[in-house]
Amino acid sequence: LTNAPLQARDNDVRGILARFGIQDGQAPIAKHRDLIDRAFAHDTVEEIVTALKGDGSEFALAALKALSEKSPTALKVTLELLRRARNSKSLKECLIREYNSALAVFTSAEFVEGVRAAIIDKDRNPKWSPSRIEDVTPEIVGKYFTPNGKYTLVFPD
Repeated sequence: LTNAPLQARDNDVRGILARFGIQDGQAPIAKHRDLIDRAFAHDTVEEIVTALKGDGSEFALAALKALSEKSPTALKVTLELLRRARNSKSLKECLIREYNSALAVFTSAEFVEGVRAAIIDKDRNPKWSPSRIEDVTPEIVGKYFTPNGKYTLVFPD
């Protein structure tokens, strides 16, 4: 059973979770916690990349490879979302910010290019613009945090 029935009870859900849970309580990535905390504590993507390069471990190199395959703009927008969350008053504020940024992402050329490379042409070779992390300016990132009024989500307090 991988799907809980509509009338699932506590024991049904616990049984499903037990089949997929990690028994020892330690995720495989946990052994890299010190490196992750050190490298990703920086406030710019450029500094994070430098820290990972400086470490040079197999895990750091794998992280660098994964980052190199992503949109430089998306990397900077994501980091900005995370850093803004530090000073947020509530989870609600964070979720509204993320939702509004996601709307901006879905209407961006980066999203269209990602879909083209992954789904349409399936060449897995997106042409990001800008193509380099250091060319993504604060103005470009700022567009993902500026309400456009058309789709902006706002909740009353």
